[in-house]
Parts: sequence; C-alpha cells; structure tokens
Amino acid sequence: KIAAKGALFAIEIPNFDYLIRKNRFLRISNSHPQYFSESSFLRLLKEVGAEYITHEYNHSFWQPSMTVIFCKPDRIIDFKDLNKNFFKTKPSLEEIKKEYSYFELQLNALHDLIERTKGIINGFGASSLLPSLAYHLKSDLSFFRTIIDDNEMLRGKLYPFLQPEIVLPSDID
Repeated sequence: KIAAKGALFAIEIPNFDYLIRKNRFLRISNSHPQYFSESSFLRLLKEVGAEYITHEYNHSFWQPSMTVIFCKPDRIIDFKDLNKNFFKTKPSLEEIKKEYSYFELQLNALHDLIERTKGIINGFGASSLLPSLAYHLKSDLSFFRTIIDDNEMLRGKLYPFLQPEIVLPSDID
C-alpha cells in the first residue's frame, strides 16, 4: 500500500526447488521462516497483486537462491496471460519424501562411519550448518574432540547445545 504504482522490487530467496532436486536438506534452517518454490512465489505475487518481470538463479553460494524482480502494477493484471514457462511444476509430496529418504540414507551412512571410526575425530568448519547437521544426526556432536575453523572470532566459542569447542588450526597438537 505504501509503494507507488510502478515501484520495482527485487527479492532474493532460497531456491526451494533446487534444494529438493539436489537433496540439500541440510540447507533448510530456521533462519528462513518461509521457503518458496518457484510456483509458490508466483502464486504469492498473484495474491498480493504484483506483476512478475523476470528472475535469475544464483548458484554461487552454498544456499542457491532465486532473485525475482517484480513491480506494483499501475493496471489490473490478467494472470492467465502470464508466461509461466520458467516456473516449473511444483514437486509433489511423494518427490519430496523420496529425496528426503536419500538424504536420510546419507546421514545414516555418515553416522555409521563415525561409529566405526577409532581414535580422535576433529570436525572442520564451524559454519552455520553445523547445528542443522547435529539436528539431523540427533547428536550433540560429542564424537568430535573439537571443531577446527580458521576464523579467529570463533576461537573458544561453542554452539548452544553442542559439545565441541571451536579452535584454530594452530591450536591442534
């Protein structure tokens, strides 16, 4: 209501369809309260009366994203005329469950490997995905002696509810 007619908007959102197609369930976190598929974002634009202009995918980051450009129209839009070719059909619940079952198989294989490993295990990289990994492994990651990260600001820190301390590579014997 505040934006002027014709106001241009650009929003970058996680690409949920890509996350499902590429089995990237660890990338789903509570830092994004809403994940949009291509079709659900188009539906949102329609519901708020916005006009889709274009989009672009960005796969340069760990969390692939989709930037959508749209505007507040200065006229009534007939959405049945909108070219929706780029919006693929949304994945079915069965497809999501199938991809998630592959993800669970990978996690179980990782868990089995950790259980069979003898000796000291150090984790590498204190990324924001670490709590997601712990959640999906149903673990406090206490099988790691430490988490090694080269970010000085993280040295000596702990993630809430996770056991290993974050250390610098130079701290390791």
